[in-house]
Amino acid sequence: MLDELRLTSVGGIARAELSFGSGLTAVTGESGAGKSSLVRGLELVCGRRGSAGTIRAGDDTAAAEAFFYVSGAIGGLDDDLQPQDCSFSLKRELSRSGRGKSAVQGRTVPLNVLADAARTLITIQSQFAQLELLDPERQLAMLDACGGQPLRECRVRLETLFAQVLDYERELRQNRAREKTVTETYGELTAIAPILSRLKLEPDSEAKLTAQYEADERELRRLRDLRGRLKMLRNDETGGLSAELSETLEGLSSGLSGDEREDVAERSQRLLGELDALVETLSALAPAERIENLEAELDELETTIGQIRKCKRAAKAATLAELLDFWRTGEEELRWLGECAKVQAELTEKAGEAKKALAREAKTLLELRTAAAEQLQARVTKNLADLAMEHSQFRVRVTETTKLRSTGAEKVDFVLLRGEQEIPVAKAASGGELSRILLAIQVSVPDELIAPTVVFDEVEAGLGGRAAYLTGLKLRELADHVQVILITHEASIAAMADQHYKVERSGDLSTVTKVEGEERAREIARMLSGRSGDQEALAHARKLLSGRESV
Repeated sequence: MLDELRLTSVGGIARAELSFGSGLTAVTGESGAGKSSLVRGLELVCGRRGSAGTIRAGDDTAAAEAFFYVSGAIGGLDDDLQPQDCSFSLKRELSRSGRGKSAVQGRTVPLNVLADAARTLITIQSQFAQLELLDPERQLAMLDACGGQPLRECRVRLETLFAQVLDYERELRQNRAREKTVTETYGELTAIAPILSRLKLEPDSEAKLTAQYEADERELRRLRDLRGRLKMLRNDETGGLSAELSETLEGLSSGLSGDEREDVAERSQRLLGELDALVETLSALAPAERIENLEAELDELETTIGQIRKCKRAAKAATLAELLDFWRTGEEELRWLGECAKVQAELTEKAGEAKKALAREAKTLLELRTAAAEQLQARVTKNLADLAMEHSQFRVRVTETTKLRSTGAEKVDFVLLRGEQEIPVAKAASGGELSRILLAIQVSVPDELIAPTVVFDEVEAGLGGRAAYLTGLKLRELADHVQVILITHEASIAAMADQHYKVERSGDLSTVTKVEGEERAREIARMLSGRSGDQEALAHARKLLSGRESV
């Protein structure tokens, strides 16, 4: 409940301090006196955007501060911003320089924090601002509040099931997306994994194998060169240099005689023996078996290196380390892929069961909302009759749609029955009728949907006579549940208030004073006739005020 409002340099008000009590408070005054300045001040503490035009002429800053009585915690606020000893304050400051300031409990906060806190405490409604009550989502909230605990519990179950279905479907989509990615990324791994497993590779294996291949290749070339040159010395097919040398020495010795032949023959034998020994020694350094082994080893190395490169191409890996990482990760992903079908089947089954349960809850919610709609429209229609709109029939249309959401599958519309035609309330009602319809709705819905403090800015505009009087009675009825502050030009309604403030203007300065007793009677008389001293109007005002207690 709003306890106190302090305004400084807001509109035409230089300074004002207003204390409010429970029930109905009326704020009256001549047109242009500055009643709207009070509303602007309340709008500021509610977090609505302000401008330099809100600041009183001649001043550089404006401030509005409201103090509330709040018995519990306010959702969404930090602990250091919560009410203390049931006291809670909101403050806004404006500056012509454009630098404003918002504060909650005396602590500077962003404007949205102040606005969110104010929304739970106070609402400001004018003939046009009340149209927000006709928002489809707001209408749905009103209807659900009228359905009581069974409907609230059903909606909670539906929201829970809806979230479960979304979770299952999201998990299925993620699962299928991962299945596609794994299949596309690691599809080749099935073919190359046996090769990698057999080769038992390390990150540096390719470099080592390549280096070994190059070393063996060099050694093989060396040995082949050595064997080739040995064949020039001794060749089993052609004889080689050794045979030619033997034949040449033998020819030389045949041309000699006696001791010379024997000496040459002996020396030739020694030379040929040394040559044979050299050939045998060199042959032992390049054995054929070693060459064959090297050729086989090179074939094996070439095959292994080729397989590694083939695997790298298949895995799109630039290095062997990348290939091995791909293999390790891929093995895990392929194991997951093996379980994927089972997981998807389980998720599909769970999603199906949740959808069936969701459909059952949606049907139950439709039934509960339909019943709540009948109750709400009956209450509103009765309240409209009490507001001199007995020929208007209020209807709550609950239409099932094809799209199920977390709030259900229904579309809710507030309509008026005009003959055989149903017309949306916002389009069917004139300004005065709309005011009464919305007031009838507020009186009909549970208190939990209404802020503890409701400010009406000339909500009775366009009404008069019996309609205005009956509207006042409904405002009094609403004030039994919440604090009501009414800016009004209607004397019969102002006379019903529990407290009364008068706004007056002198030059460019507006003042706000609380009026009681005879002073209040004179203000009511002014509202009736335009003159506070008119005796007939004054008598009527006293009669209205004396009858207030019996209302």
